[in-house]
Amino acid sequence: GKYGKYPKSLQELVPEYFDVVPTNPTSGKDFVYNVEGENFFVGSEEEIQLAHSGSKPTNSTDDSGAVLTGTSNAEQAALIATLENAPEEFIYDPSGKRDPFRPFNFAPQQDDRARTPLELYAIGQLKLTVILDGFDEPFAMVENSAGKGFKIRRGTKIGQNGGEVVEILKDRIVILERSVDFTGRESTKTIELRLRTKDQEEARIGR
Repeated sequence: GKYGKYPKSLQELVPEYFDVVPTNPTSGKDFVYNVEGENFFVGSEEEIQLAHSGSKPTNSTDDSGAVLTGTSNAEQAALIATLENAPEEFIYDPSGKRDPFRPFNFAPQQDDRARTPLELYAIGQLKLTVILDGFDEPFAMVENSAGKGFKIRRGTKIGQNGGEVVEILKDRIVILERSVDFTGRESTKTIELRLRTKDQEEARIGR
């Protein structure tokens, strides 16, 4: 029992040691429990009465010094096994597990790598100014609104939404944006930046 004393009733052992009060497998009734001095008695009601009247029914003692009254060795063995096989204490270990009280983050996971200067701009903030395709590997130039130029090739990361240059053609570049939503579904979007003619550029700036 707790604190070095026997429990006052079998009910005190529920639910730490038993799910319910142990039942006599012969009669189907709950075992009767009684404490006298340094011994406790467990058995049927008739057996407890016999023990108190001084009669000598079949008794046995377990390792704790408890006296188990009864006429059936099978009953005694069953009860001792129940007492000895108490459930182990469960200790929750939170290491490596998600905090169940932390709100779920539905936002897509972000790439932890360092962003390049071109990934700090939205695609619409950049203007395609030059394409050079007479080389083994064509490249192009884009400018930001301040006129600063950036050299790009196939595979260059560009834009704020995970864009990548996948094609450099004579009059345009093709950018592929990939995104993953909170369900893990991937979607793609293709964007083209085209070279503007002189007339198109003048019309754009209102000349």
